[in-house]
Amino acid sequence: MSFDKLSIEEITKLWESGEGYSYFYDETDPDKKRPIAYTHPRSAWKNIQYWWESRIKSTEKTADSTEKLIDKKIWFIEYGFRSVENCINRNTSLDFMNDIMDYTSSINIDYLSQKVAIEGTLKAWKSSNMVEIMFLYGWDLRPQRNTDTNSFKRWQSSFFVNRKIMLITLSDIIQDVLQRSGIDQLTVNIQNIDKAIYGYSISKKLSAWDIIKELQSVYNFTIREESNQITLYSMPPKNVIAISKNDIEIENCTVTRTAANLHNTPVLFYISMRFDYQIRSQSYSTHKTTHNITDTVHTSLVLDDKQAEKIVLHTYDEIITKNTIYKMTLPLRYLHLKIGDIIEVKLEYLNDTIKIMEMRILSTHIHIMGYACSVAPFNAGVFPI
Repeated sequence: MSFDKLSIEEITKLWESGEGYSYFYDETDPDKKRPIAYTHPRSAWKNIQYWWESRIKSTEKTADSTEKLIDKKIWFIEYGFRSVENCINRNTSLDFMNDIMDYTSSINIDYLSQKVAIEGTLKAWKSSNMVEIMFLYGWDLRPQRNTDTNSFKRWQSSFFVNRKIMLITLSDIIQDVLQRSGIDQLTVNIQNIDKAIYGYSISKKLSAWDIIKELQSVYNFTIREESNQITLYSMPPKNVIAISKNDIEIENCTVTRTAANLHNTPVLFYISMRFDYQIRSQSYSTHKTTHNITDTVHTSLVLDDKQAEKIVLHTYDEIITKNTIYKMTLPLRYLHLKIGDIIEVKLEYLNDTIKIMEMRILSTHIHIMGYACSVAPFNAGVFPI
């Protein structure tokens, strides 16, 4: 299992499954490719329930028994996770205060991974009849000075949570807005849009739809309604649907590419975290001396300027890719396709992923139209403050 971008629910489940619970890896297998199943649950360090419910030898020597059941609640006197990617799979250090990252592989700072790991752990144990108290490590009371390079770098990748876990995610905002609008959580399915952001400000009366469309204009996620359920997802979806080349009628497959106008540029207006929460703008600049503003986005998101820069660049890339339009005819066995689906087409002269925007069902076939898209995940990032 990959440890990249696990959700809160997946973290919760991993406390009762996976490595350390069902299997382990031998020290001769550093790449973790050959899991070895535990022969007995007593060897599984993550199987806390087995340990808690088992009989242990009593330190009190009595005539009738030398064993007794554990009758005390468990305290997690210290739990925590680094603010780096794959943080739940990183060993801890005995020297928390002065520990420096010494892994040979590249480690990316990731505050969201730390927050998700903490929330998933709390969700796994908050209703447990075994665990009574949990102490999170840790809150650093020392002043953080960005000018102290070594101290600041240690803080960035450390277990400390101050100035980190206050982040919220895009899915948090969407779920809260939908819940306040009276939409049942069971009718909403949110996938792969756990983007970390610094905040969102609502200063005027807006409908839930207005807010979601505003967020969609910035982060370009897809909204779909089907089977009495609203699905919101960001690319890539769970499955890119491969279209067999034998099902494509070459004479009915056309590709139209419109030359990009390099004078056109998107502009994003946002709340800047670094400039005392004032409204700032970010635009994409080409080598042209003059630009026409073709896509203006106003958002109440609180963003780092570098985040805004990435978002504008991504918006510009989306404008460019949408200049390539595909039209094709497929047999009726592709009736399961829906608007918003991503299909993959591989022909002798064509190898692209396409997002379906229009569908027309005829008597013997279906006609679809879409534009080129990238299935690479977009991540504006949350930059260390």
